[in-house]
Amino acid sequence: MIFEIRDQQFVRLEYDCNDCGEPRKLVFKNILFAKYDYLNFKTFPLVKYSDGQLHFKPNCSLEPEKYLYLAKIIFNDKSIALKDFENKIDKKIGTFKLHKKFVISNVKNPNGKLTCVYSHPYYIVELHQNYQYYKNITLLSVEYPYDQLYFSANCSVKKDNLTLLNTIIFNNKSIKVKDLSGAAINSKENLMLGENVIIYKDKNPEGKLVCIYKSCLEQLQITQEYVSIRNIWLPFVKY
Repeated sequence: MIFEIRDQQFVRLEYDCNDCGEPRKLVFKNILFAKYDYLNFKTFPLVKYSDGQLHFKPNCSLEPEKYLYLAKIIFNDKSIALKDFENKIDKKIGTFKLHKKFVISNVKNPNGKLTCVYSHPYYIVELHQNYQYYKNITLLSVEYPYDQLYFSANCSVKKDNLTLLNTIIFNNKSIKVKDLSGAAINSKENLMLGENVIIYKDKNPEGKLVCIYKSCLEQLQITQEYVSIRNIWLPFVKY
């Protein structure tokens, strides 16, 4: 018998079982037929946010759809089974809290992978959500007399051995470090790649320089404003 199934479908089978302890025992069984990808897992888009600016808490729904029940929550290397909340009066375990129809993570700045593991009568589903936050650091602005800035606006190519410069933005013009290193004489858009720094070549920079660093765990953004001050001579006032 050949039949066609689209997406997923339960099929009720009725057959004689010769290995069930009784000769020719009649057996009924419901079997789910579905694509492997449907049964396995789903990964949602990466959530990126600045430090302290995530306006919701990572969470797992107890029952996102019919016959799908939350069994376990995993955040990075921490794993909690839903049944572990049964004997907790305050419904809290570490940074996790059972609240209404959700298990919520109360980490201030979540960074990493949240996995919600669901059980179904016939299969297991994993839903993955990655979170990445970046720190914002704003340095004091640089105010200088016009033509008298005795250093170049710049970004260091690395913050430490694991956190490397990824992107430079000056007044909303953005360039990737990899694009700069591949350019002729390592220079592009008034930026020049040196040995340990990327220099903004204009001797009178005017505006906002943003250095964006990335590591495998986080993103760091350092901002500094440059303001030139010109001497303006007003007409002599006679009175």
